Amino acid sequence: MKVGILTFHKAINYGAVLQAYALRTTVEELGQPCSVIDYVGDKMLKESKIFYFPHHESLIDSMIYLFRLSMRAGTIKKFRQFSKEYLDLSDKSIHTTEELKALSSQYKYFITGSDQVFNYNGTGDDFNYYLEFEKDSNKKIAYAPSFGIKEIDDLHLERVKNNLNSFSSLSVRESIGADIVEMLTGNRPEEVCDPTFLLKKNQWEELCVASQYKKPYVLVYSFGSRHLETYAKMLADEMGGIVVNINRSLPLIFGGRKVRNAYAPSPCEFLGLIKNAEAVVTNSFHGMALSIILQKEFYGFTNNYANSEGTNCRFQTLGEKSGLSHRIYKLGDNIERSPIDYAEVEKKINSWREESLDYLKNAITPKQ
Repeated sequence: MKVGILTFHKAINYGAVLQAYALRTTVEELGQPCSVIDYVGDKMLKESKIFYFPHHESLIDSMIYLFRLSMRAGTIKKFRQFSKEYLDLSDKSIHTTEELKALSSQYKYFITGSDQVFNYNGTGDDFNYYLEFEKDSNKKIAYAPSFGIKEIDDLHLERVKNNLNSFSSLSVRESIGADIVEMLTGNRPEEVCDPTFLLKKNQWEELCVASQYKKPYVLVYSFGSRHLETYAKMLADEMGGIVVNINRSLPLIFGGRKVRNAYAPSPCEFLGLIKNAEAVVTNSFHGMALSIILQKEFYGFTNNYANSEGTNCRFQTLGEKSGLSHRIYKLGDNIERSPIDYAEVEKKINSWREESLDYLKNAITPKQ
């Protein structure tokens, strides 16, 4: 029997699919056959389609989104190809709780995580990601889930509490998540690393597709902030290079001749863009995580949208665990180009990885 992983593998998001790949690969390296269950709830399914139109804050964002529809179609195709090749998906797509219940006899354990699988706002109150469909607590494992919020509201409090108490092994990714679990259950869970850190640098390099850019470049991987490009241009000018912006600007309108737009890279091309960059500027958790793993000069920025404190805690935990808190800035901060001593960082990451691997190994080892 296999181990089944429930996560956001169909999100059109590089971090989401790469962490799913890392967790599946690691479970198999620990001796357990493993697949990603091809489940996606209603809200997540809607957001993974080509013609999904989110609410935008400005007219220009809406125009950019319309322009990028063809690119989005190409991106989705590449993501689906990656999932088919690397995630060992379950035999059929699943969309209902009843279908998930029917899988119980086929899997030895279910693992939920990582990413914000415990964020009921993000999933549209989909508690299947809490493994609520499985009644055997011995089969329920949480590896590095994130809540993405500071606290549980009164409407969801009892349901979240009951689900947290039903896991045989429960870990979280951030300290704020550990606080939530401890408050609701009375027990503080282990804080484990994001699955991307479970794989070593050389394992990620094997997936990298070489970058097409010959000039030195600063890579920008941004969610909702054009200001990061300003920092990137400053760094690029200093090194005599260019800026490469992933899936953001419109050609000939934003950026100018020193900005290139990397449209619709596959997950493997995305890794290659990070690997070959002179520096990375990002406000993405996985943008920072993979920059650290691939030992790149990076400049991370927190977000300042409404209620962003719950998600910014990811950066705080990552900074503390890697010893790189000083590389994470707020918009408006002044930055100066500087190298990173990865010899010390690697020692911290290796220790964190080993602790997390011990947790995962114990979780999937049959109890006597």
